[in-house]
Amino acid sequence: MKSSVRLQVLMLSVLLFVGLISCSTTQKVELEPPFFYSDEALTRVQELSSLGYGLAENGDFDSAIAVFQQIGEYIPGSMLAEYDLACVHARSGDKETALGLLEQMAAGGYDRPDRLQDDPDFESLRQEPRFAAVVEQSQANFVNASACFAGGRPEYNEAPDKFTTEEELNEWVSQQKDKLRQQGYLWKSAVYLNAAFDLTARELAALRELKADDPDFDYGYERIRKMSRLLDWASPGWCGLSDMVQHEVDRYLASSPSEDKAGEACYRAGTALSLRYLDDDPNRVKGYSDGQEYFNRVTEGCEYHGGAKAQMIANKIKSPDADEEAIKTELKSLVETFAGDLSVYRALSRRLKHNAARCLWPIELGQSDVDGKIVSLADYDGKVLLIDFWASWCPPCRRELPNLVEVYNEFHPSGFEVLSISLDYADRLSSEDHKAWIEENGMDWRHIYDGQDWSTPLVRKYFVRSIPSAFLIGPDGSMVACGEGCIGENLKTSVEKALAM
Repeated sequence: MKSSVRLQVLMLSVLLFVGLISCSTTQKVELEPPFFYSDEALTRVQELSSLGYGLAENGDFDSAIAVFQQIGEYIPGSMLAEYDLACVHARSGDKETALGLLEQMAAGGYDRPDRLQDDPDFESLRQEPRFAAVVEQSQANFVNASACFAGGRPEYNEAPDKFTTEEELNEWVSQQKDKLRQQGYLWKSAVYLNAAFDLTARELAALRELKADDPDFDYGYERIRKMSRLLDWASPGWCGLSDMVQHEVDRYLASSPSEDKAGEACYRAGTALSLRYLDDDPNRVKGYSDGQEYFNRVTEGCEYHGGAKAQMIANKIKSPDADEEAIKTELKSLVETFAGDLSVYRALSRRLKHNAARCLWPIELGQSDVDGKIVSLADYDGKVLLIDFWASWCPPCRRELPNLVEVYNEFHPSGFEVLSISLDYADRLSSEDHKAWIEENGMDWRHIYDGQDWSTPLVRKYFVRSIPSAFLIGPDGSMVACGEGCIGENLKTSVEKALAM
């Protein structure tokens, strides 16, 4: 269901004062406690959401609107109905109504600008100044709300929840996390994070009591790891959350931990500070500088040593007036030196996304296709090639597929080729079923499918973190486009440009 998987739409509360987007200027606000809706209400909302988006997919926008208007009756105070209505109005071409709904949400404290920017339903609104203003106000809402996290999160000296075994604790935590996931997409982002932090603090307090006689249990270390794992390490603009991580790390480092644990703590603090500001915020250089102080403390031999170096290179690339060519050489050397290093892959795929492969280009393929033949870039000399990472289970991939097939059929006679690399799971899609699926859907081009899903070697080589991910290669072997330039209407434009080279 779109509303529960992709949107994390959040609960309406008091109007937040809208300050500047820069994290350097905030007005701290108090967060309201989360409101938990009944299971019956959640079930009904899920039914309505699925029905509404199904109707929208079939072009029955009036019926979809009528369905979405019912959602507010079951979850009063939530912005889900307004968000869903904005989506369907944008799909139908009614930009005015869609923008009006989004403006109403932003004025009410909606604080997930990343969702607005990433949702394909709002593609038609991307160039509208009013949409940009909504994104800006939503970011300001999060900046102000996140200021309450800056001094670290509270902790419990005594566990408020008592357990006799770790198994009992783990079962309780799992149940509570499920409850937060079921409810969280109806809340504001900051409210959800606050509830998640509180749950983690309760878990750690109980764990500390259970492990009172375990000399290997390190409460401060576990607190840093568990708290920081609740955050999105791929999206900049953490604001007060960066200060929170730094506060926790500094307190832990004062306890003189082991070199390995100190190195991981410094890596997490350096990354958090690097993500404090948005990529276009003039203040981001300060965040990068502050982060580097911690990265430099991640010593050689530490599990995160390569990742720290990768983060510093990512900061250089994202800095104003970066000497990209010189940095590319440094990046290639890093990838060769730390080949197979998981922390390097995670750092670059999260921070640079598609630009990691662009900076490292050319990247050889060297993997067998479904017919057992080794695929090489040289196979496509003089052709325009789209390298497409996808999976049959991926809704955005399936949604993009008709467009890809249409573009392929139009431009294949002129020299356009596609290579699809499937991240399907072997236990869910056999080789025979994969072949039937691509034939049924008109994917009449070359395919790689080894059943290793996210572990397929090319995922690491191309630093792919999400799908669909695509890279367009020109007839001269250069990378012409990647990411957003290879989907939707942009794909046809990019292919035409490449064929004209």
